Amino acid sequence: MNLTRSKRAASASTGYTLVELLIVISIIGILVTMALPAVLGAIGASESSTCGQRLKDQFGFYRSAADSMPQYTRAHTIRLLSRRYAPAGSAGEEIWACPSNGDTSATAVSYGFNIDLHRMIAPQDNKRILALDYNQEVVDVVGWDNASQANGNWQSDLAPRHKGMVNVLFFSGRVELMDPADIDPNVAANQMLYWIPKTEQARISDPDNPQKPSTVLSPDLRTQVEEYMESEGF
Repeated sequence: MNLTRSKRAASASTGYTLVELLIVISIIGILVTMALPAVLGAIGASESSTCGQRLKDQFGFYRSAADSMPQYTRAHTIRLLSRRYAPAGSAGEEIWACPSNGDTSATAVSYGFNIDLHRMIAPQDNKRILALDYNQEVVDVVGWDNASQANGNWQSDLAPRHKGMVNVLFFSGRVELMDPADIDPNVAANQMLYWIPKTEQARISDPDNPQKPSTVLSPDLRTQVEEYMESEGF
C-alpha cells in the first residue's frame, strides 16, 4: 500500500499546474514576438537580394538585344525581347517578378525601364538609371521643357517594396538599393544626374530648342517586335 501511494505521489509531483502552463505559454509567446522581426527582416533581405539579381539578369539580355537589334530595343519592348535574349536559365516570366510584389497576376509589372534608354551611351551614361522597382513598364519622368518638373506619376507608380527603398539598375549594369528621395526626378539636379542621357542634356540648356525630343513609344514598333518574335518561334 505504501508503495502504491508512493507511486501516485511521484506521478502527481511530475505534473504541471495551470499557472505553470500559462507561464510557459507566455514565455514562448514572448520569445516568438522577439524573434519575429528578425525572421521577417531576413525574409525581406532575401527578397531584396533576389529582386536585385533579377534586375541584373534583365541587364544581361537588354545588352544582348541592344547590341544585335538596337532598332527594336525600347523601354516598351524589353519584356518582349526577353524571350529571345534572356541569359540561359533566366528565361520566363519569373525574372520580371519582384518577390516582394504582392500582385502575382500574369499582367503584374514589377520593374520599369527608362523611356530614354535607347539614347544612352557607355561609359558617359553609366550613372543613368536604366530600370528600377516600378508599377509601370515605362518610366517617363523627365521634364524636358522644364528641368525642375517631372512628368508622369512618379509618386504613385514608384514601388519602394524593400523597407521604403527601391532596387535601381544603372546603365553600367550595377544594382543598388536606394532611397527614392535620392533619385526623385522632381529635383532638377537628379534629372541631370540620373535620368537624362548626356547627349540630350544640351537640348534643355539650348534656349532655341528647349523642347523634349520625340520619345513617343510607337505602338507600331511593339507590333513589329511581336510579329518578329512570333515568326522566329519565340
